[in-house]
Amino acid sequence: MKRWVWIMGLWLVGIGSAHALDLKAAETLRYRLYWGPVAVGDAQLEYVPQGDRYTLKAEVVDDSSLIELHDVWHTTGRHTAKRAFVPDEYKVVQAENSYRADKSMLFDRKAGKVVYTNRLDASDKGDEVLVSEARDVLSTVYAWRLATDADVGQAARIPMVSMKREVVLERKAGVKDRVQHGGKTVEAWRVEMRVIKNGKPSKDTWTVFVSDDVQRKPLKIVASTKFGTFNALLKP
Repeated sequence: MKRWVWIMGLWLVGIGSAHALDLKAAETLRYRLYWGPVAVGDAQLEYVPQGDRYTLKAEVVDDSSLIELHDVWHTTGRHTAKRAFVPDEYKVVQAENSYRADKSMLFDRKAGKVVYTNRLDASDKGDEVLVSEARDVLSTVYAWRLATDADVGQAARIPMVSMKREVVLERKAGVKDRVQHGGKTVEAWRVEMRVIKNGKPSKDTWTVFVSDDVQRKPLKIVASTKFGTFNALLKP
């Protein structure tokens, strides 16, 4: 359960191109989460700009009887003249039944490395990760919305920093599809992906449906895991 909620929080940020995305305008996306036909919680993604700085926050709350859960992912960074969504710090705070986590990554560009910290366990150390083109997971996915239209229809392998190590997000070429949203059938792109860690691809896969328009909003996220199939549906 914990793993699929982490994944849902990760992908609620959007995929593909969006010429209409205004880096100066705040955005809030709200979702309802389902395990099969059963509603299990809500999720929200916020983008807040402040000059050339930005904040991204993804939050998931389970309101079912399956688990007591409230997870938050938080990124702060800046947009430079050459590159948007350059992260400074990425934090994860989790409360899942008796499990607690409070971790962060500091992108120390002066020292050329990413510093990992576990605020609840000082003995939990990570190997030094050198700063590269890789972003944190939230900044990585949100940055896709600044790509060209052609990018949605192309496969890609994108480096990311995931707390203690650099991983690769493998994204298949998107295909045209349709999806139900707000009681209507709308045109969409369907994009499948998985994470590759230490050269080994994850058995879990995620499919994201984004609107086939200039908004490129993620309308539906489907996670296929060993625990079952989970869906996140954008609220009208």
